[in-house]
Amino acid sequence: MKHAKSRSYAEGYAAGREASHSEVLLRELAREKWASSAPIPTDSEHPARRWLAARHLWRPDLQLPPSVRWLQAEGPPSVGGLLAAFAPPGQLEPSGVQLVSVDVDGRPAPDIDGPDGLAMRSIGAMRGAVCVLGRPAADGGVNVAEGLDDALALAARLPWPAVSAGGRGGFFDVDLARWLPSLSAVDVWPTLDEAGIEAARTLTRRVARLGGVSGIKRVVAGTTPADAGGPFAPLDAAAVESSAADLERGGLPTWEARRLASVILGQVLHLADGTLHATREGIPRPAPAGSSPLSDRIGPDRAETPIFAVDGENPDALSGP
Repeated sequence: MKHAKSRSYAEGYAAGREASHSEVLLRELAREKWASSAPIPTDSEHPARRWLAARHLWRPDLQLPPSVRWLQAEGPPSVGGLLAAFAPPGQLEPSGVQLVSVDVDGRPAPDIDGPDGLAMRSIGAMRGAVCVLGRPAADGGVNVAEGLDDALALAARLPWPAVSAGGRGGFFDVDLARWLPSLSAVDVWPTLDEAGIEAARTLTRRVARLGGVSGIKRVVAGTTPADAGGPFAPLDAAAVESSAADLERGGLPTWEARRLASVILGQVLHLADGTLHATREGIPRPAPAGSSPLSDRIGPDRAETPIFAVDGENPDALSGP
């Protein structure tokens, strides 16, 4: 019996070493992919820009955060893909990457190097890893979504940086303890299904235990932030540059200063006509006369920012008996 236990332990140890070795190789592959990528240009004809524009995920003239780049493919049907870097919160070097393969017109295309011809796939150690779009600030907040497309839509429209919890565990594996209490608040944007809402509740409870403030946000126009964002209103380029320069003098890097300046100016110009509000159950209904399409928290004063129609939820009220 003792010999059997010893052999079982040895087999488990060997399997663990094999798994660790496999994870190391996947991390190395992810970093090789990342090293081969390049910044995405603002050329509207670029396949990545066409993919972003078709879904209204990012402003066409706005530089993307350095965590999203372009990986050129060797041949059709994919010409390449958007490559997003994922890492555990607070870690700079990516532990994994997510690839969204597109064709020359920016439509999702099978990745010829990937399994099953999928247009999107993850490479590397993704459990607990996140992709950060923006620069989290001390005593600031972040918007957390599962999908990369959702995080892009949020970062392009709301001042707080957005985080894609696109790892295999989604919201369940995000280790916000590495950020809190330096972050004052976390807003979670789940998909509107039972699994998504429950995962968001789990994350908000975890934030509360760590001493942070959190809330759950629901979009109405569709089921995710990526569905809810409409076309971007044109901005005055000179005004963006002037505002961004002020933010740079305050210590922000150029790309984040321009993102934030575009968000702020975009909020000023946003047209809210025809926006729907949500009931607590997420059922769309016409917006009441004179109401704002969104009451979203962008600071301690919970200022009004008309970007998405949402129903904010108090996680304490959702926790059940």
